[in-house]
Amino acid sequence: MPHETIILTVLEGQQSRPGTPASVTLNLLDDDPVSLPALGWKLTDLGAVSSVGSYANGINTLPDGQGGWRGQVAGLAHNSSSYPNYYSSGFRWNNGSSAYLVPPSGWGFQPWCSAYSINDASTAVGQSAFYYAGVYYSRACYWPAAQGAAVILNPLTTVASLENYALDLNQRDAVNQRGGLIVGHAPYTSSKYHAVVWIPNSAGVYGNAVELFDLAQGEKTSYATAINDYAEVVGRSQTGTGNNYHAFRTRSAPNSGNNNQWEPFGLELQDDMGTATLTDAHTSELNDINGLGEMVGRGHVVGTAHLRALYKAPYSGKDTGWHDLGVLGAGTANAGTESVANAISANGTIAGQSRLKVGSSQVWRAFVLSNAGNPGSQPLVNLNDVTWLWVNNQWVLATSQGWTLVSAERVNRAGWIVGYGTKAGQTRAFVLSPR
Repeated sequence: MPHETIILTVLEGQQSRPGTPASVTLNLLDDDPVSLPALGWKLTDLGAVSSVGSYANGINTLPDGQGGWRGQVAGLAHNSSSYPNYYSSGFRWNNGSSAYLVPPSGWGFQPWCSAYSINDASTAVGQSAFYYAGVYYSRACYWPAAQGAAVILNPLTTVASLENYALDLNQRDAVNQRGGLIVGHAPYTSSKYHAVVWIPNSAGVYGNAVELFDLAQGEKTSYATAINDYAEVVGRSQTGTGNNYHAFRTRSAPNSGNNNQWEPFGLELQDDMGTATLTDAHTSELNDINGLGEMVGRGHVVGTAHLRALYKAPYSGKDTGWHDLGVLGAGTANAGTESVANAISANGTIAGQSRLKVGSSQVWRAFVLSNAGNPGSQPLVNLNDVTWLWVNNQWVLATSQGWTLVSAERVNRAGWIVGYGTKAGQTRAFVLSPR
């Protein structure tokens, strides 16, 4: 299949990565073409807590000691979905066993916590929170490797809010003490939030939250969802022309005052990624970015009012480089109405969730997408059709054992996928490994 070839120019103010010229020619989604495993994936059930269940949110990539690869998983498990009786525990799953993560010792009254991402140094990030006397309090936090109690990250303000989150972090060079930047969001007033980054110094100590501001000169709300190893941060921000959100991607450069660690710049108008419809009144967001600069998310597309999973090309600017990834069941009577791409791996495997018509209902189902070919040229693959369990000495589809895979949240470099589904009425975290 032919590939789409375009010439892109690095944005003004963006430091070129090593070996990257100012003008580059790219075969989109073809830097390292990946094929989906011919035999599908094996499902590992990470369990559930009470009647509400568990969610797997992040996965890293580690050697398995036998010449292959595996992943540690970060997630959360809880027993109530309503406040103020809400209670959850973060967890770090490793090679068949889970270790619960907890808020800082003695912190707050009946605290809870959640973990959302984990890097190859086994550091997980998330949120710790508690409810007291009618008021919610929270802080973004992280859990160093082999440590179960959270370390609190300094907030922007002391506003009482549940909107202090650490959602992603990049890798850390343990020898040179570089990397490990953490991104999320925090309130800067009682009702508005900004994307933020926590930057480690040469000793690995995190300072105060650094505001990335927004696409409206600091007057509106923004959220950071992911960061790559070049400190390019993606997310969504309200714009100066309305309350709808546009995707953003920050520029970045090495900081000579901090061991040449790559660090992001604050948001400016040139970081607005626009929309796939070229219409500013429409919506877009970015949920992940890999080391090649490939991005995924969702937004409006031409021909439907529903939001669809989107791919965005590396180095592309406002309103350019967007590709509609489609929906499950496309072209059939069971076609879904909307979809969202949650993750893109280092080699371009994309994962997320899409609506699919089952009976008379539109339901969410987890999908995966190969990066072979032009963006959007490959159909979304329903993970429920290619996920297996070993039962009574034979492989059987996980759906035959009561599983429904609802969302794929992250995928690592080895093609392991994490997310959540349902079984016997419970929400359950899963990890999928190629068979």
